[in-house]
Amino acid sequence: MTALTSVFKGLGTTFLIFLVAAVGLYPLMYVFASSPISIIEGKGTLGAHPLWLTAFYLHIILGGVALLVGWPQFFPKWRNRHLPLHRKLGKVYIGSILLVSGPTSFFLAFFAFGGMGTKMGFGLLAIFWFTSTLLAFLAVRRKQISSHKEWMIRSYALSLAAVSLRIYMPIMQAGFRWDFEYSYS
Repeated sequence: MTALTSVFKGLGTTFLIFLVAAVGLYPLMYVFASSPISIIEGKGTLGAHPLWLTAFYLHIILGGVALLVGWPQFFPKWRNRHLPLHRKLGKVYIGSILLVSGPTSFFLAFFAFGGMGTKMGFGLLAIFWFTSTLLAFLAVRRKQISSHKEWMIRSYALSLAAVSLRIYMPIMQAGFRWDFEYSYS
């Protein structure tokens, strides 16, 4: 690897970590907002329903936690040096998805903006996210480390859908002048 390639790889990694941190911390904006949040207001009466609201907040907060604790796991030197911390963060990641954020994302998919295609897309994303995380968990329990690693890569790639959405939504809305619902779908 040339020095220039190494620099670009380092910049790309740094930029990805910045995006992950920004999206992982993004739910705090909803939690500490002093005025109504447009995505909740856009839901009309559903946005005031306690079940939907609880699912929404649990999903975004624990999905953010999964993003924040997941990325360090992909640095082999760090992971090998801090194996007990890797295991603790892994439990937080897996628990946040399997116990809360995965199931709530499936529930919320039924109420997604943008019509049936968006609902199906988010529903499938929720199923794949939950399943890949579950398979990663089962693999590590069986001490199948190679399989665990492969499934965790898939799981985190699906977690990064939240980052991708936050990147392309403003591009579609500002760059192409598409409205929220069309861009979202």
